[in-house]
Amino acid sequence: MGFFKRLLVLAVVAVIAGFGWAAFAGQSKNSPPGSNSGQVIKDQKAIFERLLVQEPNFYIDDYEVVRIYGSVKNIAKQRCSYVKLAVKVRNKQGKLLKELTVSVKDVGPNEIKSYDINGGTISESIGLESAVVEAAFVKR
Repeated sequence: MGFFKRLLVLAVVAVIAGFGWAAFAGQSKNSPPGSNSGQVIKDQKAIFERLLVQEPNFYIDDYEVVRIYGSVKNIAKQRCSYVKLAVKVRNKQGKLLKELTVSVKDVGPNEIKSYDINGGTISESIGLESAVVEAAFVKR
């Protein structure tokens, strides 16, 4: 009987592991945390109805690295599990120097969350623009 008990335990473990693997395999490696529990929105009109994005600004830190900062306000009644922003850095002539992305996580209703990202070293005058690429809101 010892052999059959071990075989039964092994079969149960294999079944449980199979279910766990199936659940894990359904998640994309690129999906942001919390995106499985919310409605992902990429439509700009729908995003603007739910989020206010402060225009980015910048400063140069003690190491002469450009730091880009801004904030996002959730004006929806649902919690926003993440917001993905694209920030474009342009020179005075409008030439694109860099495009950076940043994610802001867990923005509650009427809450403001800020971000601060490394823009690297830039030796000329710049202008910044930002846009929300996508956002996920928790279902009610």
